[in-house]
Amino acid sequence: MFLFEQEISRANRNFICVSFDLQKLLNTPQEQNMNLYYSRKYSMFNLTIYESGSHNALAYLWGETTGARSCNKIVTCVYKYLLDLDEKGIYKSVYFFCDSFSGQNKNRAMLAMIHSTHFEFIEEIKITFLLPGHTYMPVDSIHATIERFVKNKTVWALSEWSTLITNARIKPLPIVVKNLQYSDFIDWKKLAAQFFTQVLKTTDEEVVHITKVKSFLFTKPLDGLHEIHVFFTYKSEENPKILKLKKNKKKYCRIITVL
Repeated sequence: MFLFEQEISRANRNFICVSFDLQKLLNTPQEQNMNLYYSRKYSMFNLTIYESGSHNALAYLWGETTGARSCNKIVTCVYKYLLDLDEKGIYKSVYFFCDSFSGQNKNRAMLAMIHSTHFEFIEEIKITFLLPGHTYMPVDSIHATIERFVKNKTVWALSEWSTLITNARIKPLPIVVKNLQYSDFIDWKKLAAQFFTQVLKTTDEEVVHITKVKSFLFTKPLDGLHEIHVFFTYKSEENPKILKLKKNKKKYCRIITVL
């Protein structure tokens, strides 16, 4: 499944296969010294996005005073990535792969963001949630590269992380770092309440348990709001269900109230 999409991304310039994941905490100060082991540390978060075809890697950084690792933070990073990708005017199909952690990726906030965001060039977006315990993805290699690079280095200042992560990889390209502030984050959970009923259902009234969903496919209709197709297996021949949405006459734009 995952390998098939990666091969397509190498052969089709309008198709991109992307994996993303949150790296383990980057603590500051950091040093291989027992004297610092029990000291109070400041946590930095890194949501890394990796493009299998182009081998581009992006790191979205924010600190613990900006916000915890909540779904709004993760979804905002993916949102900013999609806007930048759409502006390139290259990719019509974007296929995401991530883990099944509902607190960060597999939730209504993610659905609301993709469903409501207007794209000029992107026509379809699919997000697939891999099985727990079987979630090794290409993006994990970027995390390993960063961890090896900083292992024996001393980090005293928060500002050092951007430079260290950028320099952790030279070939094929350095990692692109995006530093996020509090004002960058958006309350996607509030937006989700506008589109989804309390109990998710398909258009034929079948109850959708989001924990059992394997993939969501978003296709671009004429009115600008994406139609959401639900897949309950990883089989390519599966006929998806269509997610039922609230009737909402308001059309969405890219300007949203921040947290």
